[in-house]
Amino acid sequence: MAEKANIIDVLNGISQVMANVHDGASDEKGERIDIGLKRDKELDISDRRMMDGFRVQFSGKNVILKYHAEVKLSEVRDNKFETNLESTIAEVASFLKKEYKKQTGRALTLNKVGEFNSKVEIMSRHRAWVTANCAYDLGLDDLSNPESKTAKLDKKVTDFLSKGRKENPHKSE
Repeated sequence: MAEKANIIDVLNGISQVMANVHDGASDEKGERIDIGLKRDKELDISDRRMMDGFRVQFSGKNVILKYHAEVKLSEVRDNKFETNLESTIAEVASFLKKEYKKQTGRALTLNKVGEFNSKVEIMSRHRAWVTANCAYDLGLDDLSNPESKTAKLDKKVTDFLSKGRKENPHKSE
């Protein structure tokens, strides 16, 4: 049976994936990396370049995927706007799992927890900024109880301190 990854290995793997996802990034073959964002789609020469991206944030054993984009107000008024945002974050999660597997050789488990959140901020009569996030559980069971680690550390410290107090040659009487 394969050994379980610890939290440091997972964080290092996700960090390496995130280092390789900048706009215009290419893979080993020189092909452009397709994350599933709007900026990855081919644009006509007259179209304005789409500005969007994502990042990750860690909170305990959860990873929070955050997506941000500049959108037209007509897109915001669409009934499927939030559904499209949610599917974009799902595509980013899928990309993260796939790239993590490439980088580390191990599978990354992401289970959605909590609710999808989005926020739209109007910047002009035609454009707006949108931010969205969703939390995923990393599926790590080896995050041991911190109390047990503290108890082990406390025992080691008290053992060390007790050794120094048994013999004190500089004790003045």
